Amino acid sequence: MHEPELGRVAEPLLREALAWVAGQGDTNRGEWGDVRSPTFRPRLVQEMLQNARPRVRGKHSLLFLVLPVEGKTSWRVGESFFSVSKPLLHDLPAFKQWFEAQIPDAL
Repeated sequence: MHEPELGRVAEPLLREALAWVAGQGDTNRGEWGDVRSPTFRPRLVQEMLQNARPRVRGKHSLLFLVLPVEGKTSWRVGESFFSVSKPLLHDLPAFKQWFEAQIPDAL
């Protein structure tokens, strides 16, 4: 079923949401998006896992959702799914300390 009126109402909201998501990613470039960065978080997380559990081989499937909220905070959403605030993600020592504490519990 085609609802043109609903489409006209939803389109501006979708455009705003897409622009918001794109804007959130820009400040995470070195931490999350640039593979060449020495502080690229996915690489650091893999190294931390390997150091903590050297017998576990291969890549681990982890998911991170970065939220633009105040304060250095995080939430465990699932066994290997985490939500982390931008301030925590941007503070490398705090991020490493937080993630090291997650390793014994679920990974």
